[in-house]
Amino acid sequence: LTIRHDAKVATHIRALERKLARAGSGKAIQGQQTLKYGIWVLEKIVGHLGQVKKTKPGDYYRHAVSGGKGRVVMIQAVNKTGHVFFKSVSTWRDPPRRLIPKSKVSIALSITKLIDRREYSVNHSLSVDAWDMKCGFTGGGGIGSVGVYSVHSPKNPSVKKTFQWTVPEGKPGKKLTLRYCWSGVSYATPRGWKYYYRWVPAGTALPKDAGSRRVNAGSSADKSSAHPKKGTTRAGSTYTPNTKGNVFKGGHWAGSKGGSDWLQKNFSRAIPISKIYIGRASTDITTKGFKLVLKLKRPDGSWVIVDELRNTNINRTVLSGGAKGRSIPSYTKRISPPIRATGFRLEFYGHGWFDATDIRFYTPRKKTGKIKRFPWTGTYRYSLNDRQGSMVVILKLVQKGHKLSGTIRAKAVSSKNRDLNFDFKKSATGYCSGNKGKIKMEGQPYDKVVLYENGQKLAMYDAEDNKKYLLQRVK
Repeated sequence: LTIRHDAKVATHIRALERKLARAGSGKAIQGQQTLKYGIWVLEKIVGHLGQVKKTKPGDYYRHAVSGGKGRVVMIQAVNKTGHVFFKSVSTWRDPPRRLIPKSKVSIALSITKLIDRREYSVNHSLSVDAWDMKCGFTGGGGIGSVGVYSVHSPKNPSVKKTFQWTVPEGKPGKKLTLRYCWSGVSYATPRGWKYYYRWVPAGTALPKDAGSRRVNAGSSADKSSAHPKKGTTRAGSTYTPNTKGNVFKGGHWAGSKGGSDWLQKNFSRAIPISKIYIGRASTDITTKGFKLVLKLKRPDGSWVIVDELRNTNINRTVLSGGAKGRSIPSYTKRISPPIRATGFRLEFYGHGWFDATDIRFYTPRKKTGKIKRFPWTGTYRYSLNDRQGSMVVILKLVQKGHKLSGTIRAKAVSSKNRDLNFDFKKSATGYCSGNKGKIKMEGQPYDKVVLYENGQKLAMYDAEDNKKYLLQRVK
């Protein structure tokens, strides 16, 4: 929605807004701060989707609706089979937060058919007027309407119209209502949204919330990220009823814009990012043409794209009205080498609305310091005599990181080679195997093997025969 302001009034209001901004920053204000001209100021927004009538087992049709303020998705299907034969979406943008009398306001309404099998006569319409009545009733003040139909007009997949509306004059105590209503599904309660304005006469201070919100998605995104506050979370839009908690702390975010939207996290300082996890990121209409873009912001303010996903959701297959979409499981992006970043941005493109859940960031694991090398790694041998006869035993010790492992190979005259593998742990007496009862040789358990220093040589205690052996290094 765009608006052409009367030049003199608009210039005057912008000057007051600059003064209010200086007041908010603690700077002194000089001169007049009151309005020379009366204007309409948005006071509140009231509305809902309405309540769909419950479907009975004998009903042939089944209706479904989703969305919210600014966007409504309607679905009609066969109740018994779930076969969807018509699906459409209507959209509009919020009107300005202030309206200047005698100015021309351009109001754009659109409806797009997403599924139309032309099997039954179905319609979806959207209208806007200046009238304070429940949706479903008419009373004059109509501004314009759009609609799409199945069977009767199959060649019109979408309709978009822009209507010019002249803002009326106001009087003290007078109110103005812009009403957006849609129809196409059987309801028990009215459906639509109403924007209530109150008249602020000349000589009154300009309310701080009277500033125009007329910015497009691109410019809004750029301005919000030009000088972001550290440690904050921002979004292109937010649909509050479906948003729970902080999406960067395990919560769920839902947007209220179609076409494109975005999420942004500004870190409190520059940190190295080595991994990004996304529990869910999706569109609710169709994954065809859908795109996700992941970006990291460098300390110099530039953005770098770390990944793009096309034509697929993350962890969402069921779309609005039961439709199916392409999806991958929860998503993890590993970044090597890590990128030092002061912020993260997730951008959505396609048929919105969009949503996301549980976005996390990981930094490289801190090094625990230089690994202390075990001095006795290598290959050793020793001899023993038991019921099997004379036996040569080979012990090979290997260190991997902080862990020490060993392999004992016993070569007897009357038997095949047998390898015993041990994982050693540091203890007060030396290095204990810790494999009690798990390793057996000739049916007998090796309860414990302990390595310890004996003077300048390495020795071993074998719990099986309760003997100690000095080990001779082979290599």
